[in-house]
Amino acid sequence: MRLIPSTCIAAVVMSLPALAQAPATSCADLAADVLKTCLAKQYAETDRRLADAYKAALARADASGLGRNLVMDWKRALQETQRKWIAYREADCGPPIAYETTKRPNARETEQLRCKIGHTNERLRHLTKPE
Repeated sequence: MRLIPSTCIAAVVMSLPALAQAPATSCADLAADVLKTCLAKQYAETDRRLADAYKAALARADASGLGRNLVMDWKRALQETQRKWIAYREADCGPPIAYETTKRPNARETEQLRCKIGHTNERLRHLTKPE
């Protein structure tokens, strides 16, 4: 069994705060083996931001001061639109990408993630439009 010198442990511990504060990367210029993981993390973060924006849109309806029936109709419209948008995103980033990457099957998952990130960012812009 080899012991790790305390200077190595100290160097790792000292670098932890810098790693925690490092900005999120754009996944550009990454090797293929880590690109998919990076894009998956980026998509998860984008999807989380979209979920937050969707909840905020529902909250805006509640806080609008409109009558109960109008608020319910507004929220129902948001819910229906969101469901349809999710179905669109999944359909658009599924089979079309699969066909486009037929000659590059290793790129299929990364291209599908890029597609979902792009669509999700666009939807995020729609839900967070200034009034």
